[in-house]
Amino acid sequence: MEVDLQIKKYIERALEEQSFRICEITLTGSSEISDGYASNITFATVLAATNENITKTIEVVVKSSKKDFVQTNRNVYERETYFYKTILPEFTRFQKQNNDTDRKIPSKVAIIDWQASRLHSPVLDLSFFIYSTCSEEQLRHFDELLDTYHTSFSMFLRELGCDPEKLFPYSALVRHWQKYSLQAFLLVTSFLHIPICEKEEAPELETLDGFCENIMNMKITNEVEYRKRLIAIISHYYNYTWT
Repeated sequence: MEVDLQIKKYIERALEEQSFRICEITLTGSSEISDGYASNITFATVLAATNENITKTIEVVVKSSKKDFVQTNRNVYERETYFYKTILPEFTRFQKQNNDTDRKIPSKVAIIDWQASRLHSPVLDLSFFIYSTCSEEQLRHFDELLDTYHTSFSMFLRELGCDPEKLFPYSALVRHWQKYSLQAFLLVTSFLHIPICEKEEAPELETLDGFCENIMNMKITNEVEYRKRLIAIISHYYNYTWT
């Protein structure tokens, strides 16, 4: 396929820039419509050799999209590209310069998803995750979920040399939830039929033509589950935020 060939050429160019000689590229899989990605995710195994003729097997993940999708969402892609081309190489340079002299210098970096990153409350992501995935029964344990999150968050703040009780105590997290969870509430209740739909019914997120209309017109096949989840979310938001 033409797309597969383009992806292989992209991988080859990218690794050659890192001084690898490509021996073989095998595309091992890709994301499906129901996975919920706004782009195509392709996995590949690359057999490559260094300048010293040392053979290495490299696992590669490639994110790609149709041209019209990239043009419409250019700011998103430019932000993510900036991280890969500027921030990550600078981190690597800093790491190599300092890691031998100071054990506190980070030695690893994990790339999560930077395309929609911004400075804001952690509740924006946390509330969306909880409302889009938790069942009625799981929402009954909300206080436990929130406490678990804050305990983990506090642990990382301490590793960074901060005092979580001064920077972001549990009471602040509760206030943030009451103030900022509205965004997730509106999003999830509007598109709840997507995460509970059957695999073959999932919309193609990369198709821009009539995208919103297609989503809103999706048939809800499991109305019992849909209503149960919707009532649970509305009830939780009202009881936790307004009482």
